[in-house]
Formats: sequence, C-alpha cells, structure tokens
Amino acid sequence: MPGRIAVFIDNAYLERVLRDEFQRFRIDYGPLAQKLAGDSEILRSHVYDCLPYHGRSPTAEERALYSGRRKFFQALERLPRFTVRQGRLARRGPDAQGRYTFEQKQVDSLLSLDLAMLAAKHVIQEAAIVAGDSDFIPAV
Repeated sequence: MPGRIAVFIDNAYLERVLRDEFQRFRIDYGPLAQKLAGDSEILRSHVYDCLPYHGRSPTAEERALYSGRRKFFQALERLPRFTVRQGRLARRGPDAQGRYTFEQKQVDSLLSLDLAMLAAKHVIQEAAIVAGDSDFIPAV
C-alpha cells in the first residue's frame, strides 16, 4: 500500500540538467511531482533554490533576473502542496581575470534538514529527491 511521500527538488541542479541535456527544456512542476510520487499521496513538494545576485546598485539585467525569479517562486507557491525554500547566493571573487563566481548557500542544508525531520517524525514513508550531489547521503 502506498504511503505518504514528500518531493525534494534541488532546482539549480534540475535547471542545469534541463539546460545541458535538453537545451532549456521547460517542465511543469506539478505533473513532475505527481510522476515522482506515483501512487503515493504527496504531503508536500519542496523546491530549493535562491534568488539571483542583486547588487547594491543593480543593473537592468540584474533587476530583470531577480524579478523573474521571484515571480517563478510565487508561481510555484501557488501550486497545490508546493513550497519554495530559499537559501542565499554568495558572490566570490574577483578572480585573476576580474570575474566573479556565485555559490548557493544553505540550500543543501535546508533540503537535508527537511528530509530528516519529516522522516524522523514518521510524517512521510517515502521521499523523492531530485539532486545531483552526495551532500544528501547522510540525510537519506
């Protein structure tokens, strides 16, 4: 008999796979969560991500990217049983060529904590995880 499931999506990973493997193929997150859940009842689908860089004096491009991502998060939150958990983006650099890099912070920790808490409290019997690194192995 199917139990209750929670879906955990590392959105940066999912978007990278969609971009690299499917040339920016877009998906509908509601049906994705349902497909991952199979016959199980979805307790909640969690999407983990962070807002893009937005400097003190943001460029028009930074403002547009930031606004677009906020609207995307709001659209996800309107889906039944969906929540967005946000980490933060840290800017690193500049490197020797004057370029900056960006790293997501707290996203992996939030996902791991949510997974461990729901499982430890026996709120879920199953978990579907869309992620691509080994940071989640201890939580699993």
